[in-house]
Amino acid sequence: MSVVKVDLNQKIILKHLMTLFLHDLSEFNEVQEFNQESGLFEFDVFEWFFEKDGLIPYFIKHEDNIIFTHRSLSTPWSAR
Repeated sequence: MSVVKVDLNQKIILKHLMTLFLHDLSEFNEVQEFNQESGLFEFDVFEWFFEKDGLIPYFIKHEDNIIFTHRSLSTPWSAR
């Protein structure tokens, strides 16, 4: 198992996985709505992971297959 920082060329993979994650969360969040034009659940500040310091997306891999995503938050994005 390995933890790998998401590269820019893997950005679309992360975006698709986040869409699925938000879909799953929508069962527990009544205000989560999907985009009426695309039909997808979207994270409105997704681009921040590639623009802002302190927001770092990772893939967790097993035998080179992505099995999970993780987002690392540091100041000023964390509660510290």
